[in-house]
Amino acid sequence: MDEKEMQNQNTAGDGAGGTAPGPDSAGQAAEKAKKKKSPLKIIAIVIIILVCIAVIFGVAAVSQKSGAETAALRHAGVTEAEVSGLHSDLELEGLTPVCDVSFWTQDAKYEYEVTAFGHEIRQFEREPLANAGQGGSSSQNGTQPGTSGAAGTQQGGASAESGMIDGTAAMNAALSHAGLTEADIYGYQSWLDSDHGTQIYEIEFRSGNSEYEYEIDAYSGEVLKFESDRDHH
Repeated sequence: MDEKEMQNQNTAGDGAGGTAPGPDSAGQAAEKAKKKKSPLKIIAIVIIILVCIAVIFGVAAVSQKSGAETAALRHAGVTEAEVSGLHSDLELEGLTPVCDVSFWTQDAKYEYEVTAFGHEIRQFEREPLANAGQGGSSSQNGTQPGTSGAAGTQQGGASAESGMIDGTAAMNAALSHAGLTEADIYGYQSWLDSDHGTQIYEIEFRSGNSEYEYEIDAYSGEVLKFESDRDHH
């Protein structure tokens, strides 16, 4: 065999070897396919985990509804046997699950916003019923019209002519409900307003990182509405 024929055979051999994939090439292709599937598997696993956490969290929150109702009833000073229309809905505010609780007594309608975990009263509103006598029930801070205390007349809180309490008595009623003293607050504001024919004191103040808003019955000193928001800075 001469030199030219040997060169032709080598060239043909190289061409055949280049077109047929070897074991290494097949392994690399399989490895690439696995790498492509890995991110999809991770994403699928993460989604499944998040769904499971959401389900567990939701079930736990629903189980806390009865506790939120109990907290609202305790705050109103009544038992379940003394109310009607007790109802609660679970909602999500940001990342915080809360229960909206509502019910009626003989003289008023109550609406609460209670955290599902911890059962903290975030908002509260008491609306006297139209057929209920004004000032007929005790106030939320434990005092009654005509007695000594923040809403009472013996501290000069009520006007002899109109029967209305003054701004100081309204402030004391709000502070008593919040469990604070005048030294604990700042940014205090108060004004007299009318809500569906009922004279009320609108009160706003801050303490620490929390802002408080109150509506106080101008005659009985009763807390009609309460709201507290905490800054998360």
